[in-house]
Amino acid sequence: WGDWKPGVDCKDSASPGHIEPGHLALLDQTIAWAVSQKLWVVLFVDSNYGQGANGATDNFWTDAAMKHEFVEVWQFLVRRYGSLPYIGAWEILPEPHAVDVTDAQVKDFYDSIIPVIRAIDPKTPIVVGPNDSYNLHRLEASFTTIDPSLIYTGDYFIFDNTLGRMPQIDAFVAKHHAPAVARPLERAH
Repeated sequence: WGDWKPGVDCKDSASPGHIEPGHLALLDQTIAWAVSQKLWVVLFVDSNYGQGANGATDNFWTDAAMKHEFVEVWQFLVRRYGSLPYIGAWEILPEPHAVDVTDAQVKDFYDSIIPVIRAIDPKTPIVVGPNDSYNLHRLEASFTTIDPSLIYTGDYFIFDNTLGRMPQIDAFVAKHHAPAVARPLERAH
């Protein structure tokens, strides 16, 4: 959602949900197929542009109008798909990596959107994770008490000592009694 590559961007501020109709039709078709096959769907909205990719100074943290549209996207998606079976989770903004945005600002961003989603769907889990592209070294900074039904995630890109972060993840889970999933390892607690 937002500028990335030609043909990939689905942002259209004038369309319902701020999603270009052709992309929305494809999303409808893909989700309908997945749930018809009893596959769990974790719906996410990624936005390199909204995160300030390539040094862009207008992003979700500096441009209130852009953030407002992003919130409206989530309201639209949760209303559209929230009653379907096999919607496993809403992942607000995967791998946040905005320029000059602190861990606390990323947490506050999530904390501002979680209640908006909860007002529409009080039960589907929501996925959040740490700043710096889901850097597991920052997992603790992503913890919030705003909602007890969160799943915490992070990227598990360690190619030497592949189980090196498991104690860190296990400690987070034990301390907060919160589920955590490391990607792409996909070991859930």
